[in-house]
Amino acid sequence: MATILVLEKDPIERNAQAVLLEFAGHHCETAACLEEALVQLYTTRIDVLIAGYPHLRNRTGNTDELRALFPYLPVILLANGRMFCRSGSRAGSSFGASTFENLLKQIQELSQKPVLKR
Repeated sequence: MATILVLEKDPIERNAQAVLLEFAGHHCETAACLEEALVQLYTTRIDVLIAGYPHLRNRTGNTDELRALFPYLPVILLANGRMFCRSGSRAGSSFGASTFENLLKQIQELSQKPVLKR
C-alpha cells in the first residue's frame, strides 16, 4: 500500500482522513502546514500527497514550493466535494466526486505509476 501525506490545516479533518486511509491499509503521515509537509517529504518516502484546497491557493500552504522541489510527486487536491490530481503530465485532471471509494482508486493508480525522480 501507499505512504500518503495528508496536508490539512483542520486537525479534525486531517486526523479523520488519516484514520480512514490507514483503515484501508495505507500508511499516513500528516502535516498541518507547508513547513511540516516539507519536513515529511524530506524525511519520509511519500507516494501521494493529499491536500485541502486552501493549501494550494494561499500562503498558509502554497504548494508552488512543493511542486518545484518534488515535481513528480502525485498530488490529490480535495476541494468542495471534488477531487483533482497533479501528476507529471496529468496536471489538473479532474476525477469527479471525492467519495472515499474514488479517492482510494486514485491513490492506488497514482502510487503504482513508475516515478523517475523523487
